[in-house]
Amino acid sequence: MNPSELIFTDYQTDLILGHYLCQQRPILVDPSLANFEQFSCAGHRVVSADYKTAWQFWADDFPKHWQELVQAYKLKPGDTVWIFQAGWRIDLSQELKKHYPEFHDTRFESFGRNIAIFKMTVGQPMPAVEAGFGKGTSSLVPLSHSRHIRDLAPEAVFLLLGEFFRSR
Repeated sequence: MNPSELIFTDYQTDLILGHYLCQQRPILVDPSLANFEQFSCAGHRVVSADYKTAWQFWADDFPKHWQELVQAYKLKPGDTVWIFQAGWRIDLSQELKKHYPEFHDTRFESFGRNIAIFKMTVGQPMPAVEAGFGKGTSSLVPLSHSRHIRDLAPEAVFLLLGEFFRSR
């Protein structure tokens, strides 16, 4: 992953990624744009939805969050953004692929059951954003898909993340 490429996360993932990517050091979070927080660690810039906006991304509201990110950060067509999700119930990538034709050919990488990442490009086809869309209220992501972090020592998570970011 090129350090110039943005990493976009939900708030749950922001907490986990910040802890491990920054090697458990204090993080200076910049909340200067409404609905977002950002920080930099290990040469990577991470932007997350703030805790009021999206504790977790859901397939039904992700297109809205993507659109808001692109507009707020003035991203240009062709810019690469990595979508990173870690924690509980992290099935965004599978649900996007399952429910939206725009994501059928998207390549998702998973590290166990609780860490997933995929690449998006600004300007790629996206599902339409509808009024009233969001907040995880649709039936696209059933509650029965609950997952939990299991048996991952902090060192193992850090090694997995470090290897991924170095290899890109």
